[in-house]
Amino acid sequence: MKHTTPLPTFIEFTGIPGSGKTTVAKELIKELRKRGYKVETREEFDFSLENDHFGSSLRIMFGLLKRSNFLFAAKLTGLALFHGHKSLYNLKIIPSFIHSYLKVKKYLADSEADYMIFDQAFFQSLSSIFYNKEIEDPKLLESVAAKIIEELNVKYLISTHLPVEEATKRIIARKHGTSRLDSFESSQISSILQVQSTNFSKIWEAVVGRVSVIKINTENDPSLVRERLIKELNI
Repeated sequence: MKHTTPLPTFIEFTGIPGSGKTTVAKELIKELRKRGYKVETREEFDFSLENDHFGSSLRIMFGLLKRSNFLFAAKLTGLALFHGHKSLYNLKIIPSFIHSYLKVKKYLADSEADYMIFDQAFFQSLSSIFYNKEIEDPKLLESVAAKIIEELNVKYLISTHLPVEEATKRIIARKHGTSRLDSFESSQISSILQVQSTNFSKIWEAVVGRVSVIKINTENDPSLVRERLIKELNI
């Protein structure tokens, strides 16, 4: 049975790879728990789909669409199908996106946490769906973003900022063979990050007036970043 307490405050970190999302998120989570708040994180969810090939993705997409009956699910499904000629990538990421959304939405309804903090999730994925793959539909993006903000009680997007050159250095220094960027040269990584940085600015424009966007310069000392976040979050 659903409880009557308010939904947890949902906070998502967004930013280019190497900009410090995970590091800053961990600092914030640690501080909140130190102050007695109950915090749940992305690591506590299994968002994987059993099979990620083309046919399975389509079946999952239509299955989720039928069960969810959400207008935004229909719009995203149409986006994947009609723009499939531009990027088959969307036929894989969109089912995963909807699957994750429904799982978190269901969990939130019964959660007793004060905060739910993801170091990257829905808005990071929206950037990939709408812009990184050369599909631009600002009105649809705003519609989907509004639905997520309302249903998941998203209060803050924390945007980690770091110059592309510095982020590139971090990525090269930490190469571990699991990131798609690991196979690129420095100049290629910088170009990719520059495009992603531009795309994120479009995501923030889509959520103006609906959610608070906190921009954090991760070149600063981690303790200063943490203290500023605490202040901005009114904790």
